[in-house]
Amino acid sequence: MQHVYKELESNLLELGCEVALPFAVVELGRADPQAFSRWVKSRIAESEFVVTALLSYDLSPPVESAIAESLDKPQCLVVGPEVRVPRLLAGQTTMRGIVPLSRLSEVSEIVRASLGRTGYAY
Repeated sequence: MQHVYKELESNLLELGCEVALPFAVVELGRADPQAFSRWVKSRIAESEFVVTALLSYDLSPPVESAIAESLDKPQCLVVGPEVRVPRLLAGQTTMRGIVPLSRLSEVSEIVRASLGRTGYAY
C-alpha cells in the first residue's frame, strides 16, 4: 500500500498539489475512537480533493469516502484489481473518477480537471 501512496504523492506533487498521506501517526495509535474519527474528518475537511485507495476490503476507505461526500469534497477512488466498488460510493455526487490501480497516473489528471489548478489533496 505504501508504494501506491508514494506514487500518488509523486504524481500530485508534480501537479503542484500539497499532499497529505494517511501514514500512521504515533499519537493516533493510542487515541480513542472519537479522537481518531475527529482527526480523520478534520484532514478531509481541510482538503480540496480526496483520493481514496480502495485496494482491499478494509472498511475505512469507504467510510472516508462517505465523509468526503458529506463535506462536499470532490474525490476519486483508486481501485485494486480484486475489489468491487460499492454502488453507493460510485454514485456519490462528488465522485470525479474511479481509477484502476493499473492506471494510477490518471489520478493527477482527474485532480487537475476537478480543481482547475493545484490544491491540497488528502
